[in-house]
Amino acid sequence: MRKLWIPFWSSIKLAAIFWLIIPGFHGAYYAYQRFVRPIVYMHPSIVRRLRHSA
Repeated sequence: MRKLWIPFWSSIKLAAIFWLIIPGFHGAYYAYQRFVRPIVYMHPSIVRRLRHSA
């Protein structure tokens, strides 16, 4: 299988991590509100299953 090369991948990854971590950007809050929260509210059984498996 041929690997796909994305220019500046390490810089893009670093910028995404900074966006999630630095409080001024509210990146983690946005990611939670936009992606995690809808799944948790639509499928509460996933949360229960994860909670009991830990």
